[in-house]
Amino acid sequence: MFSQIAQNKFLLTRGIVRFIDGIKSGSTFLAELEKLYAFYRKAVRQSADT
Repeated sequence: MFSQIAQNKFLLTRGIVRFIDGIKSGSTFLAELEKLYAFYRKAVRQSADT
């Protein structure tokens, strides 16, 4: 019984760690997307000026 509880705690902890890692990589992805979007808008604005 005890080993089952220990295994569940381990799985839960690993799940939480993976979840947090996913959020971190997700926010990194969003930041990159924001940069790309800003670059795209600047390019569109410049092409509209010419």
